[in-house]
Amino acid sequence: MTVSAPLPAQPPRRLRILVVRHGETNENIQGIIQGQLDTPLNSFGRLQASTTADRLSAVRLDRVITSPLQRARHTAEAIVSRQAGVANIQVEQDDRIQERSFGTLEGKSYSDPNKKNEAVIEGIEKAAHLQERLAAFWNELVTIHVPSGLQEGTALEQQQKQEQYQEHEEQVILLVSHGAAISSLLNDVLLSGQYIQLAPDVQVSRFGNCSITELIVPTILDHRTPSSLGQAGAFHLKHEWVVRPPHFASEVGLAEKLQDHGKVALQDLGFGRGVGSVVRWGDVMHLHGLTQPAEEAGEEQGRGSKINVDELAGKGSA
Repeated sequence: MTVSAPLPAQPPRRLRILVVRHGETNENIQGIIQGQLDTPLNSFGRLQASTTADRLSAVRLDRVITSPLQRARHTAEAIVSRQAGVANIQVEQDDRIQERSFGTLEGKSYSDPNKKNEAVIEGIEKAAHLQERLAAFWNELVTIHVPSGLQEGTALEQQQKQEQYQEHEEQVILLVSHGAAISSLLNDVLLSGQYIQLAPDVQVSRFGNCSITELIVPTILDHRTPSSLGQAGAFHLKHEWVVRPPHFASEVGLAEKLQDHGKVALQDLGFGRGVGSVVRWGDVMHLHGLTQPAEEAGEEQGRGSKINVDELAGKGSA
């Protein structure tokens, strides 16, 4: 009797992605634009992070990826600390999901965005560049190279191999980032490109501190050999990205674009059942009833304004 060689692990068919904005900082309360300033959480922000950690403690996280800025990193670390088997979870840092740089606006109080168009703000990261780095991150996140062991044999044998692993459906990933970065990723890249859609009763809103946004997205299975693949989000391969920022002009239809990626199936992305779904947007229900620490009681008025100045800055029309 011939003993078949063990097959490699089946890649997940979909990703459940939890996107969390970092906890509160003093600059959030004071209406100061932070951008890439490395500001810390305040005591209420740490309480928000701890409460969010409790809320997500029953969710088994497979990966945790955070912006390297400490307000996001410390929020991610607080959430991981409540996970069972915490020693097995590595907190990954990725510069591509750090906050937008706001140039000379950083460290300054927020004012009317209609007078703060990006064209006249010295040193600001252009919206197109922000969208490109976020799209690069997303392409790499959702694209999974199919192991060679699942590609060997006849077409029927390959199908039978993959059917054996249908029980491996989902991987859960936590992303911890910032208001402007999250807004650009979800609104400007994914929603505008119709790569995701809103589930019934889900409405677009601003992202509060430690809000939770939940997406269910299909993975993009790439059958090309590793030597021809490279990193799916590599900038030198951006003409091959499946998820593209809106300023990428392309006359190539989706079917032709996917054919360029080898055997990627049409239903994996973009239309019909392949579109990702947002099932929660900016959810802060788990934070209701939190009481701010006594030393911050005087800041409650600023906290109640709920204005995400980093998300608003640089979007003026003048």
